[in-house]
Amino acid sequence: MNRKAFRTNARKALYFIYIIGGVHNFIDIGTLKGEFIFIKSDSEFKKIINYLLNKYYLTNKENSDNVKLSHKGYRFISNFMNHTALK
Repeated sequence: MNRKAFRTNARKALYFIYIIGGVHNFIDIGTLKGEFIFIKSDSEFKKIINYLLNKYYLTNKENSDNVKLSHKGYRFISNFMNHTALK
């Protein structure tokens, strides 16, 4: 995959996760246009996605603002990443 396509797909996947989670403060348009453009590889992208999912979507009891995803929801997002962002 060329660099431009990779960056575009990475942003699409991150924005998708942002919308699905309904958490509107951890990724903004500036982040999508800036920080994540510098992802170097598919494996690095997977690490970032896993970090975001673990930090923002798997609820810990101290932070009730986090969104709890079902296993089905997690699988859905994982499938989206694998088939859309990482080809």
